[in-house]
Amino acid sequence: MPAAYPLSVPGDESVLVVPLRSNAHTLLAGAPVAAMRRRLKFASLFFDKLYLEAGVFRMDAGPTGYFDTLEPARDGTRWQTAAQRSAAQASSFGLAMGREIVPGTPAPTMHTVMASETSRSWVATLDPFGDELPAGCDWVEWVRSPRQLSSELDRIVRDWTWADEHNAALERAISERLLRGAVIKNTNHDLVIAAASHVAATVDTFHAEVAAQRFNDDESWRLRGYAVPIIFPNVGYLPWEAIADFRRDRGMARFREVLREVEQQATAEAADGDIEAAANRIYRRRLVEASEAIDTLGTHQSQDADRVRHRRCRRLPGLGHHWSARHRGRRSDRRGPRHCPRRPRHDPATSSKRLGLTIQLDRQISMTCVDPWPHADGHSAM
Repeated sequence: MPAAYPLSVPGDESVLVVPLRSNAHTLLAGAPVAAMRRRLKFASLFFDKLYLEAGVFRMDAGPTGYFDTLEPARDGTRWQTAAQRSAAQASSFGLAMGREIVPGTPAPTMHTVMASETSRSWVATLDPFGDELPAGCDWVEWVRSPRQLSSELDRIVRDWTWADEHNAALERAISERLLRGAVIKNTNHDLVIAAASHVAATVDTFHAEVAAQRFNDDESWRLRGYAVPIIFPNVGYLPWEAIADFRRDRGMARFREVLREVEQQATAEAADGDIEAAANRIYRRRLVEASEAIDTLGTHQSQDADRVRHRRCRRLPGLGHHWSARHRGRRSDRRGPRHCPRRPRHDPATSSKRLGLTIQLDRQISMTCVDPWPHADGHSAM
C-alpha cells in the first residue's frame, strides 16, 4: 500500500510530487502523456526523489453538476484516450443514490440527486508509468493523498479557495462556475499538501490557471517569486536507462545540491527585500558553475534514438514552479541495482469498510461506496 503524504522528507533531499487531481487534464493517451513522460525525465535529474500519486482519479463536471472519485488502480489500467474523453464529454452524466436493504447489495430504489451535461470528463492515472521504469530505479515512490486534511491545512485550503473564487481574472479564464470550483478545489488541495510536506508540486496547464491568475488579482494576492534561465541537456527524449545513468553522474548530484543552495540563500537574503534580485545574484555566483559541470551531458547519444543527436540542450524558461523549500543533492546508490517500488495493486482484503450506500452514474457505472484504502479518498459531489 502506498504511503500517504504529507510525508517526513529528509532535509538533504529534494522532492517533486506529481498529484493526480491537478494533472488530470493532461493525463491523456498520446501527445499529452508523452509530454508528461518528458517532464518526469527532466524532473528525475532536477530532484532527488519523485513522488507519483497512485490510483485513478475520475471527474465529471458540467453546468449543473460535479462529481469526482479517487480509487485504486487495477491490473491493466491504461490512460484515457482522446476518443473516450470526447465520447464522455458529448453525453450527460448523473448521480443517483439509494439505501441498501442488504449491505453490499445494490439498493432496490434509486433517486436522482444530480444530472448535468458534461463540460469535462477526466479519468487520470500515472499507473502505466510504473511499467516503464528501469531496473534499479530508486528515486520514484508511489504515494497517496490523505483521506482528510488536518484542521490547519483544511483552513489554508479554504482560505485560498475563497480568494480564488473571488478572482475576476480566473473567472474570465474559466467561465463555468462548477468547473472552475472543481479546478480551484483540486489545485489548492494538491498545492497545500505539497507545501506542508516541504516538496515541490507540478500541475498541468489547465490547473495552473489557478496560480497564474493570482498575478492578475491585486485584491487578495500579494505574490513574490523568481525564475532563472538554465542551459540543460534535452533529456526528455532519452530512454529511462540513460536517465538512470545520468543520475549516477557526480556532476548531476552537485547540480541538484546547488539548486537547493541557490533557493535557500535567495530566500534568506531576500527576507526583507527583492527575492528576484537576490536569486539572480546567487545564480551568477553558484548556478553557472554547476551548469558547466553538466555541460558535457548534452553530448551523450542514445543508441536507439537518433533524433536525440541534434537536440542536445535547450533553454528552460525558469525553475520557480518546480522548486521546493528543502533541497539538497544526493548521489544515487552505486552499490547495485534495487528494484523500483512498483505501483500498488488493488487488494480485495483492504476493501472491508462498506458504507451501506449505492451510487450509480448514468455512464453505465454502478458501484457500492467502499473505503478501498484505509486512508484513501472517498467520493464527493457538488
